[in-house]
Amino acid sequence: MKYFKYCPLFVFLMVLSSCSGPITEKDNRKTISLTEEEPFKIVLKGDVDSGFEWKLNSELQFVKIESPVIKKVSGGTETYTFNFKTDSDGEDWIELIYTDGETIAKTFEVHIIVGAMGLIEAK
Repeated sequence: MKYFKYCPLFVFLMVLSSCSGPITEKDNRKTISLTEEEPFKIVLKGDVDSGFEWKLNSELQFVKIESPVIKKVSGGTETYTFNFKTDSDGEDWIELIYTDGETIAKTFEVHIIVGAMGLIEAK
């Protein structure tokens, strides 16, 4: 019974550790491990008047795009939000390009490992 008072703290710490923010440009070229059926977001910024936009440039097997890209404009900045969800154990490289249709100005890549099988395949 004396340990019962620690249960709310334990639950809070578990919830806090499972919450992760969106993947952003600071995560470029990183490897991220996720579980099956886990949603995640990639949020990238661009310039409104550049004529460039972020586009998915990968064929994905173990990760699925969940909804159309959400584009928000604030001042001179466009924010692109890509919503994904892991599908099954494995690994994918997600590549996004900042392009005007002819020129690629920037690239963003993240290596997603899904579940235990993804870790085995990635080694």
